[in-house]
Amino acid sequence: MVNAVYPSRVVRLWIMIAALLVLTIVRVAGAAPAPASVEGTYVLDPGASDDVLKAIDGVVAEMSSLKAPFARRRLRELNQPPRRIDVASTASDVSITTDERDTIRTPADGRPVQWTRDDGETFTIRSVWDARTLKRVFVADDGERANSYAFSPDGAMLRMSVVLTSPQLPGPLAYTLVYRRAH
Repeated sequence: MVNAVYPSRVVRLWIMIAALLVLTIVRVAGAAPAPASVEGTYVLDPGASDDVLKAIDGVVAEMSSLKAPFARRRLRELNQPPRRIDVASTASDVSITTDERDTIRTPADGRPVQWTRDDGETFTIRSVWDARTLKRVFVADDGERANSYAFSPDGAMLRMSVVLTSPQLPGPLAYTLVYRRAH
């Protein structure tokens, strides 16, 4: 009788070990890519990117002739495509530096932080990862800018999509910039 109980315990133990092993493999295989794999320096590919000035002119064309020149100048100043983007990420935060300007570091879980641009304008920024896309939203008194940084599976390319909205504009300003990882 004792021998009959012993094999069933061993079998159950092996089944439990096999189940834990399978769950571990499934969990590891199905895990989201680590943000660290997107870290690095990315350089603008102008030929693959949208023409930002054309996008600005398209939005400004719908404005009155009195407001259009001011809006065009302001949008051109604020939407200069960065030549270089440096990305650093940990499990808890993400940092982006463009063209050697101040680094913007935010929590990666969507918690808001206050940030002041070098010209003194203050923003509330939220950043959150959605698979291999970092979604970062800047909110100011006069509008909102949403940047989406979509990284290719191999980390060689970054597509930065920008949507800028403001009650002062007749519609959103939207464009996409393409970056290649520097070697």
